[in-house]
Amino acid sequence: MLAIKVNRAFHKLNKHAAPAAETALKNNESIVVHLTSTQERKVQDSLYFLEEEQLIYCTEAEEKTNPDPRIDTTLELIPLPRLFNVLNA
Repeated sequence: MLAIKVNRAFHKLNKHAAPAAETALKNNESIVVHLTSTQERKVQDSLYFLEEEQLIYCTEAEEKTNPDPRIDTTLELIPLPRLFNVLNA
């Protein structure tokens, strides 16, 4: 059941934040996502779920390399070991 919820959260991240988010996290790679306020609202429940389940660590990125003025938030998503236990169960 948890794996299904994780896949739903990844789908939402891929659709609204970064198409490569799921692939990067499943490959044990952190990813930086640049979000507009609208995108952030659409994925905040997914990010909250993944953090609460201790599957990823989400932090404000130090590097704000995107010059797009529409970007309000830059987050770094870091996979945690429990993510692989859930996905491989």
